[in-house]
Amino acid sequence: MTVEKKAIKGDKGDRGERGERGLQGLQGLQGAKGDQGIPGAKGADGRTQYTHLAYADTISGGGFSQTNADKAYIGVYVDFTAQDSKNPADYRWTKWRGSDGQNGKDGAQGIPGKPGADGRTPYFHRAWANSADGRDGFSTSDSTNKRYLGTLTDFTEADSQDPTRYKWTALFDNVIGGNRNYFKNGRTQRINTGGTGTYDMRTYIVDDFWKNPDRLKPNYVRISFEISLSPALSKDTQVAVHFSATPWYNSRLTLKAGVTTPQKFEFVINLSGATETYKTDNVFVRFGTNHGFPANLAVTLDNAMLSIGTNFLGYVKAIEDVESDINSKADQVLTQEQLNALNEKAGIIQAELEAKASAATLDNWLKAYQDYVKANDKARAQAEKDLVSATQRVSNIAKDLGELSDRWNFIDTYMSSSNDGLVIGKNDGSSSMMFNPNGRISMFSAGVEVMYISQGVIHIENGIFSKTIQIGRFREEQYHLNADMNVIRYVGGA
Repeated sequence: MTVEKKAIKGDKGDRGERGERGLQGLQGLQGAKGDQGIPGAKGADGRTQYTHLAYADTISGGGFSQTNADKAYIGVYVDFTAQDSKNPADYRWTKWRGSDGQNGKDGAQGIPGKPGADGRTPYFHRAWANSADGRDGFSTSDSTNKRYLGTLTDFTEADSQDPTRYKWTALFDNVIGGNRNYFKNGRTQRINTGGTGTYDMRTYIVDDFWKNPDRLKPNYVRISFEISLSPALSKDTQVAVHFSATPWYNSRLTLKAGVTTPQKFEFVINLSGATETYKTDNVFVRFGTNHGFPANLAVTLDNAMLSIGTNFLGYVKAIEDVESDINSKADQVLTQEQLNALNEKAGIIQAELEAKASAATLDNWLKAYQDYVKANDKARAQAEKDLVSATQRVSNIAKDLGELSDRWNFIDTYMSSSNDGLVIGKNDGSSSMMFNPNGRISMFSAGVEVMYISQGVIHIENGIFSKTIQIGRFREEQYHLNADMNVIRYVGGA
């Protein structure tokens, strides 16, 4: 008998305890590439930062230098460019050097030294002056702004007043550079700004300035002048003074409010950074409504001085102005000499004009006169001589010409009329005028024609126009605010 065995599934048992960790399985295959991750924070751009330093004499950057640290102000700016900027406006200026203190007052006489062997007491003396020999500004008590110190040791307690007894020593570098002004016509300038937004008041520079190599030394270019304003400013206002060529070397000054009297300025414009070829013909002071100044401001600039050296100099004329004055006076002397020569010639001819002549010489006189009118420059001298000769012989013919001529004699003048025109003159022949029917008016001096008007032309050897002269639509006249200046105005026309 066969018995079939059949398994019977029982109920699910309880979960057993966790067994020990099995061995690590084999490395799996490389998985697929994942998506782009989230971007990280932005890194730095890698640029290098630079700090720049410069030095100046004023808080606005006047006397700018990148090498001379012996200045009162330091300028700083930071950027990403290695090269230093030469523009003072890029820097932030801070004063880092105090002003020089004033000279202290002289102390009392020191304790005398021990008497010497002969019983005499030596005394040490000091004095101050403005010249190397001690004669200019000599003082034994006032050292203010003095450039030289004098020392003396003797056996007298009182200070000697004789500069020659002292030994003189310069207190500082006295490179003056010569008492030379490089500004032309610097004595006085006057302008009115009108309603202009920018008005540059220019003072012109002589060429010799650019031939002086010392101009390129640090702080050697010095400018001084006096400015008067009318009306007075309502508030303190800065004004810029520029050399008129890029990079516009300049200085800024402060004009005080409420002042109409002259304000004096002395300042340095440093050209040490300029090239040897840098050149311009003027320095200008900038005014105008766009720069904080009122309209119709009257400005007077006096005693403008441009010098090269280490000291500010008192005003002197430019050499070129002095030479111009000398030449002008020479021209005046020449003109006076010409007049004197004419008068002398008139005196010589006076006696000759009293000579008698006959009616037969009248034709010769007329011919000589016509030759004179038509003569060219080469023959003019001979024609004038013939005219004088013929005039000598015609002086008494007037009464014999009947209707052809009429003459009136007065105390020392005469008037005659003839077919040639009307003549008014002095009896001595020194001067006369002829009005010719052909439209020519002539003036004679000692028989020589010195001026004529003919066919719309005035011809004159020497002339002076005291006020105005107009040619076409332009008129030249003396400037009403400055007798040493002429202006040319457009006056228009129909």
